[in-house]
Amino acid sequence: MGILKVSMCLGLALVGLAAASDLYDYARSPVVELTSRNFKEKVMESNETWFVEFYAPWCGHCKNLAPSWEKAAEHLKGVVYFGGVNCDEHSDMAQKYGVRGFPTIKVFKGSGSRARRPTEYQGQRSAKAIVDRAKMEIPNNVVEIKSGGIEAFLEDEKQLAHVILFTDKTTTSTTYKSLSSAFLGKASLGEIRKKEAEAIKEKFEVTSYPAFVYFPPGANADQYSRYSGPTEPLALRSFIGNLVGETAGQYTDEAIDPCKAKAGDEEMNQQFYQPKEHEVGAEKVTGTASFNRLCLKRLDGSSCIAAFVTDSTKAEAVRDAMKSLSDKYKYDNLAFVVGDVGDDESGMKLVEALELDTSLGVSLVVLRGRKMKYAERENSSGEFSVAAGVSFLDRVLGGDIRYKKLPSELPAWNELEIETEAGEENIEGEDGKAGGATDPGAGAETEPGAHGTDDMQDSREPTGGKAKEFGAGSENDPQVHPGEKCDTDATEKDSEEEL
Repeated sequence: MGILKVSMCLGLALVGLAAASDLYDYARSPVVELTSRNFKEKVMESNETWFVEFYAPWCGHCKNLAPSWEKAAEHLKGVVYFGGVNCDEHSDMAQKYGVRGFPTIKVFKGSGSRARRPTEYQGQRSAKAIVDRAKMEIPNNVVEIKSGGIEAFLEDEKQLAHVILFTDKTTTSTTYKSLSSAFLGKASLGEIRKKEAEAIKEKFEVTSYPAFVYFPPGANADQYSRYSGPTEPLALRSFIGNLVGETAGQYTDEAIDPCKAKAGDEEMNQQFYQPKEHEVGAEKVTGTASFNRLCLKRLDGSSCIAAFVTDSTKAEAVRDAMKSLSDKYKYDNLAFVVGDVGDDESGMKLVEALELDTSLGVSLVVLRGRKMKYAERENSSGEFSVAAGVSFLDRVLGGDIRYKKLPSELPAWNELEIETEAGEENIEGEDGKAGGATDPGAGAETEPGAHGTDDMQDSREPTGGKAKEFGAGSENDPQVHPGEKCDTDATEKDSEEEL
């Protein structure tokens, strides 16, 4: 009997030791434990935005990331899910998702299996940078309502409960975007901006912002109730969950059935709200005047993505690639331009002043005019293409770029350039406008998080997200640099391994 007791105690001790060897204490951590058994239900069958870390407990880079990962998870609790997959225990998951090193971070978002194909996060690994990027990834299913459009909003998907946010913000908050995804197909979420709300706020007893009113399925504009509870993310989840007859439960236990969600492709008959600053296309720069207007002195604060073509035989292919890139990043505050300087002596002098690599016939550059800084894609990484541009721009948006100061004086470029009153010609774009946004700060420098973290004033629209419109008118975190990973086949699992 004594031997049995000793054996049981030893076994329990070993179990406790094994649990303690993991990176996260999942019973207390804001990070969700993901396994081969629960991954499909929690991640793939959800509409939520998930950031998932694939790690090995022995990996030094994973250990360095862990505090920042938990900090980001805590900061965005109720907004974005953060998960962890222990690949020592679930090697099948690592193989399934193409994990070649640790840690690897995958992003899952959207509704339906096609939309939820993961992308890899390759930005800085501080909590600030991760939080900023996570907020950018949240799809937006919030309907923008004009003052005369409430009845139309209620008629659309009238079988659902409807919630309207009266807000004094000019952009949709990350919290509200997250809720619109969480309850997609179960509740329709709309918002009325302050300018539109002034005309109707008395009707709905709105005296301050933000304010929520809600309607049961099939209700008209007179059949509303007011929500007066707290506006923290978890409280709002509970409120809307109760409204749709769903038990809110633990944040990490919620899951939405994508089969009941309305796919974005099925909503194309609606009138969509699209930021005017984000039309697809790349503008020509042909001299100092257009270069200043479109890059160095932009009024909208966008970062300028410029392709300088020094081999004119590649000009058409570069223009096509830049158009594709502007389409992919049309919800990011990036403006795309092309300068064909192959036969332009003064243009080549500008390229030389910037010390650009012309070996491949095209140089891709990000310029932050207000800060007088720029960075170039390294041509050593291969020929310029859409895929190469995506790799570079993901690093720009993730803060994984080292900038150089622009020269204090740049040579004059084509001083005889004549601009029309409407500005330079747009290359295969729409309405002669460059892709861009009104929020400065894209392409942040290596100090992470230059996109800002004000939850109620996130000005970015997520890639692939469009919002319907109804109505008249239309820190000091431990860091691991991106790319630093532990080999999945490493045999040395010493906790003191060098980074």
